[in-house]
Order: sequence, then structure tokens, then C-alpha cells
Amino acid sequence: MKVNFVIRKGKKRGDGQVPIEMTICVRGKRRYISTGRFIKPKDFSAKRQTVKGDKELNEFLHALKARILSIETILLNKGVYVTIDTVLDVYKYGEEEKTITFLQVFDIHTENISKKVKQKFVTDTTLSKYKVTRGYLERYIKTE
Repeated sequence: MKVNFVIRKGKKRGDGQVPIEMTICVRGKRRYISTGRFIKPKDFSAKRQTVKGDKELNEFLHALKARILSIETILLNKGVYVTIDTVLDVYKYGEEEKTITFLQVFDIHTENISKKVKQKFVTDTTLSKYKVTRGYLERYIKTE
């Protein structure tokens, strides 16, 4: 995995500043992520990956790169296949695993069917069949 920073000269603002974007490259696929920071193009050193005269911004960029690389380590330690999507999911949403049971998925689906009944896209009979199936599933899962 490679993490670098680039400036996007094509996105110049009226004050002459351009955004700094982070590029993440995993297994030949690349994504650009906004850092939310802007600088004058002449202040950026692509070779050193730093901004001239702005220690605080350089520390921010260094910490951002370290965070992305630590996410890769976390995923590898968990045995997760590292892709850009898995890295960005952890970056955006955190490391907490979000799990949902089959019955919860079924309940969400039944609720969506219920809304369609109100809109007259689906009949009441179809909804009642889903509710009966839900009962069978619950009993089956409890016996397992």
C-alpha cells in the first residue's frame, strides 16, 4: 500500500489556493481523498511530501498518513483482505464491527414490504406471508 499527497492544480480557488489530496494505492487501484486543507501551489514539495513553512500542516499530513498505514496493519492482523474499500471503510467509520442478524435483515425487509402495502404496490396477503415466514424462521433459529 502506498500513501502520498498531491495538490490538485485544476481545482484552484479564487484566492489561488489548491487542495491537498491524499492518494491511496492498494493492489494497483488508486483513490483520491480530500484532506480539507488548501495551500498555494508553490509551497508544496511533491518530492518531500511537505508544505514549506507550515510545521502544523506537515504534522497533520504525517499523522494522516500514519493513520492510513495503521489501518492496513489492523486489517492484516484481523485477517481481512486489504483493499481500498476496506481501508476507507475503517478510515471513515472506525474499527467497530457492525453486525446484524438474519432476523434483523428479515424484519427490515418486512418493514419495507409493509410500506409498499400502504402505497398499494404489494397486497396484504404478501405481507402476511412474510410475517408467517418470520415466525417459522424464529422458531427454527431458536432450535439450532
